[in-house]
Amino acid sequence: MAGGAESERNGGFWVGKRPPFGNQSAVEIDSLNLEAGRASHPQSHKTKIDWRTFSLAFQSIGVIYGDLGTSPLYVFQSTFPDGINDPDDVLGALSVIIYTIILLPLIKYVFIILWANDNGNGAEAMFADLGHFNVQAVQISFSTMVFLPTLIAYIGQAAFLRKNPDKMSNVFFNSIAGLLYWPTFFIAVPSAIIASQAIVSAAFAIISQSLTLGCFPRVNVCHTSSKYEGQVCIPETTEKISNALGFAVCSVMVVTTCMITLIMLVVWKTSIWKIVLFFVFGVIELHGRRLSSAALLCGANDNHDDMALCAP
Repeated sequence: MAGGAESERNGGFWVGKRPPFGNQSAVEIDSLNLEAGRASHPQSHKTKIDWRTFSLAFQSIGVIYGDLGTSPLYVFQSTFPDGINDPDDVLGALSVIIYTIILLPLIKYVFIILWANDNGNGAEAMFADLGHFNVQAVQISFSTMVFLPTLIAYIGQAAFLRKNPDKMSNVFFNSIAGLLYWPTFFIAVPSAIIASQAIVSAAFAIISQSLTLGCFPRVNVCHTSSKYEGQVCIPETTEKISNALGFAVCSVMVVTTCMITLIMLVVWKTSIWKIVLFFVFGVIELHGRRLSSAALLCGANDNHDDMALCAP
């Protein structure tokens, strides 16, 4: 540089003690502010909604929502592992399910966190495939093709259980009426198998590493193939697997809430009151994480010494 100027070129801006030409006043630019300026107005996903967007929305159903779409198969059965004592308890469980789906996946993830996508490079675990779809496609697919059908499935099961509290086993299929049973059966079974492949593979990898580190209760892992290491079966009850999955999901949600709070502060320059309101999600997730961890402790402790923790 002329005159020994200590400066460097950074994304079209001069950063340093002295500008490169003339005797202009010194300019110091914080690189974090530069990055925030770029990220505050992402352009790659602000596309016009057209038929291609609706096509992407339809394609995203099988890619993104495998876990949420198959949850009606086991949620009520895991919520009442010892049966239903009072039919009104079903309404309480249904209320928790409805509020959870509205507050967390719909409001928090689809309409808030999804915009923190680093210009299309993925917003977190639920939408890791955002690079293949745009924001509008994911929002349309969840709000129109996933949200309402999932709620209807839960509401139908709750109505069935209130009249038939003794038929908790396989409540999803038991609640299907008459002629719709076999078509639903032939669609639901392969859908659940396909959607579960990623979950099973990821669960096996995480559980194996956690067992090695002593961070997870011991489980029986059966290898079903002598040729392929990844073909495994974990012969645990649905209740235990659901509690483990709930603990992991709630932990991810808490971390996501903390990271998005930083983005709202540093990048989006959001009002402090909106940030405080957003952090309410973290309180809900911490409570869910506590319940899941308590259930795991009860499952791992045969003497139930931690029964005080196990009671919600």
